[in-house]
Order: sequence, then structure tokens, then C-alpha cells
Amino acid sequence: MKRPHEALLARRLLETHERGYGFALFYRRTWKWYLLLGLVFALALTFAAEAELWPLFYGFVGCACGVLLRDIGWVRAIRKNWPFSDKVTDWEKVRRMAEGTEPGASEPEDVARGERE
Repeated sequence: MKRPHEALLARRLLETHERGYGFALFYRRTWKWYLLLGLVFALALTFAAEAELWPLFYGFVGCACGVLLRDIGWVRAIRKNWPFSDKVTDWEKVRRMAEGTEPGASEPEDVARGERE
């Protein structure tokens, strides 16, 4: 059974292979989630400030900063490990998956070859 989003993931992997992994690529792919997250935090901060619940307000500020720092750390870790991932990835298989021509791409290899237990 092939999952429909595998072709999208393969295309993103090919894009990363061509450009390298960095902050610009990460934020270009996730800007919608950051917009939504910013909206939620803005509403929460507005509510806390209007109600003069300053501990809650500063808690939300801390959470927002924590989200940004978490994602910065995540991007740095992926970027640090990217050369190894680039080296061990079968890019021809990824290209076939991006085109949708890889049979049984989401199945384990032994099942794709017909070797069932």
C-alpha cells in the first residue's frame, strides 16, 4: 500500500539534496504553521495582558521563545547530520519515489519482493 504523501516527501528530500538544509528552507516550508502559532500566541498574550495575569503573560512569552529555540536547535542538528544522510541515501530510489514509479515504496523491502512470512 503506497501512501500518497510519499511522493511529496521524496520531492522535498530531492530539494534538500540540491540546496542543502538550512534555516531559509526550514522556514519556507513551515511559514504557515508559524503564522498560525503566532496568531495563537498573540491571542493568548492579549488575553493575559487584558486580564492583567502577568505570570500567565510571561509564561506565554517563555513558551513562544522556547518554540523558536527548539526549532533553531532542530535545524542546527539536521544541518549538522545532513552530510551523512546525503552520503548514505539512494538518490535514484528517491527520484523514482518522487515520480511515483517506485513500486511498493512504503512496504518493507522483503514484502515488496514477495517474501512474506
